Amino acid sequence: MTIAAVCDRHNQAIALRWMIRDISDRKRSEAALRDRETRLRLILESAKDYAIITLDLNGRFTSWNAGAQRLLGYTEAEIIGQHGRVIFTPEDRAAGKDQEEMRTALARGRTENERWHVRKDQSRFWGSGLVMPLHDEAHSVQGLLKIMQDKTVEREAQQEREALLEREKAAREQAEAANRIKDEFLAVLSHELRTPLNPILGWSQLLRGGKLDAAKTSQALEAIERNARLQTQLIEDLLDVSRILRGKLSFNMEAVPFASIINAAIDTVRLAAEAKSIQICLDLAAIDPVLGDAARLQQVVWNLLSNAIKFTPSGGRVEVRLGGVRDSGAGIRG
Repeated sequence: MTIAAVCDRHNQAIALRWMIRDISDRKRSEAALRDRETRLRLILESAKDYAIITLDLNGRFTSWNAGAQRLLGYTEAEIIGQHGRVIFTPEDRAAGKDQEEMRTALARGRTENERWHVRKDQSRFWGSGLVMPLHDEAHSVQGLLKIMQDKTVEREAQQEREALLEREKAAREQAEAANRIKDEFLAVLSHELRTPLNPILGWSQLLRGGKLDAAKTSQALEAIERNARLQTQLIEDLLDVSRILRGKLSFNMEAVPFASIINAAIDTVRLAAEAKSIQICLDLAAIDPVLGDAARLQQVVWNLLSNAIKFTPSGGRVEVRLGGVRDSGAGIRG
C-alpha cells in the first residue's frame, strides 16, 4: 500500500490518496522459492553417499554438503573459499587436471571422469564424478556443480577380476604351451626311439646268420651295446615327466672328440645305407675336442645322417665333412 498527498495549485495538501497493489502472487512465489530451497538443502544434506559441491568460476568452493564432508573430511566452514585443486592429487595438480576439468565442463556442458582424489588426511580414494555448469534464470553461467561418489571398493574389485583373468590367461597359455612341448617331444621321441632300434635289429640279424668274422662280430656287439645304452637314456628322458613339460633335458657336459661321435653315428646308419647301396664318404679334419653332451651330439648327427640316407636315391652318395674354427676372442660358448 502507498499513501500520497493530493495538493492544490498552491501546493497545499487538500486530500490523501491511497494506492493498494495486490502482491499475493509475489509472496506465494517467494514462499515457494523458500520451500524449494529448503527441500533442496534437505536433499543435499541427506545424500550422504554423494559429495555434492558447487564452485565459482574461479574454481573456489561455494557450497559443501554433508556427503562431501563425510567423503573428503573437510567441514563446510573449513573448505568454503578454498580452491578446488585441494582435493586433487599432487600429480594431477601438476598436470593441470583441475583446470582441465573446469574447461571441459564449461565447453561441453558436462564432463564425467574417474580418478584418484585426496582427503583432508591425505589418504586417497577413487572418485567417480560428474561436473556441469550452474546457470541463473538468464541462462548465464554462475559456477559449477560437482557430484562425486567413492568407487574405491568397486575399482579394487575390478582390478582383482582383471588380475584373476590375467592369471587364468597365463595359466591357460602355460598349459597349452606344455601340451605343445609334450606333443613335440613325443613326435621327436618316436623318431629317436626308432633310430637305435634299427642298427640293433640289423646287427642282430647279421649275427644270427653266423657269417661275420671276429672283427665284424666285435663291431656288431659294440654297435648293439651303444644303441642299447642310448635307448635306455631315451626311456629315462621319457619317464622324467616334469622335465619334459618344462621343455628341458639334462646335459652331461664334457670334452668330446667329435670325430668319434660321427663314426658312431655312421655305424648306426650304415646298414640303412647299405640297404640302398648308398656310399658314405668321410672327410674328418683333426680338431680339438668340443664341449658338449656326447649322447645329445650323437643324436644330432644321427638325425642328420638318417635324413640324408632317407632322401638320397638308391645308389647315391652321402658326404660327411668335419672342420674347425679358431679365433682370438672369447669364442663360441653355449
